[in-house]
Amino acid sequence: MIRRTVLSCAVSISAVFSGCFIETGPGDLIVFDGSMEIQDETFSMSGEVVVTGDVEEDPYQNISVEYYTSAGQLLHKESIGSLSQDDSRESIAVEIDQVPEYIIFDSPDIWDGDTSVVYYVRDEQSASGYRAEDTTKRDKLPITPDQ
Repeated sequence: MIRRTVLSCAVSISAVFSGCFIETGPGDLIVFDGSMEIQDETFSMSGEVVVTGDVEEDPYQNISVEYYTSAGQLLHKESIGSLSQDDSRESIAVEIDQVPEYIIFDSPDIWDGDTSVVYYVRDEQSASGYRAEDTTKRDKLPITPDQ
């Protein structure tokens, strides 16, 4: 319980210092904690996908990080596995030869209407090059992820 509270505080503090704050509902929050970098036309992302909140016993299965163009074309899909109460962080390190417009976490298990899922939209004004937004519904994403 203490670990979840400390992790929730760390994610909230990181969000405040990064210039974005995600207001979430009563459920869990799935977010990226790490760095994103754009150099020339290459994109890299390194860190951890984190689930915070009162994570249920049943894990979120088959989570992937998906990278899309502005037209909704899938550039890359990185499977990260499961996140659960006992294992609420999963490392990721990706490099892509094209800069994605959208970065989305997807899994059939996360779209329950209570879990806030943070996704990222290309924003050249942001220090990281991306703006964080969130939703609890898959059909509210800016593009339709591949099934």
